[in-house]
Amino acid sequence: FPRHPTHDFRVSRLALAYDDGGEALAIYATDAAADDQERSTLRASFSRELARRFSRQAQETVAAGRPLCPLCKEPLDPADHLCPPSNGHSEDAIAWLGPPEL
Repeated sequence: FPRHPTHDFRVSRLALAYDDGGEALAIYATDAAADDQERSTLRASFSRELARRFSRQAQETVAAGRPLCPLCKEPLDPADHLCPPSNGHSEDAIAWLGPPEL
């Protein structure tokens, strides 16, 4: 992979496949912005050794990723950040479990 990528897209689905006979791996990444009619998927195949190197680089990339919100522990998104602890609003329903046991 190049040091400075030329394409950037948000992934909606990520899949990993392994070919036992050829000892090769493949990653499939589906573009979140693509509609159902024109689903765009990136496919990358590589050897086991290259997969090991990719794994190390991916761990470094994830570790250097977006910082976590100190309140809700979700990644901070520069565009918008919905943080239930800070504003009391969430688009997802939260199940009521009753009062805490003392």
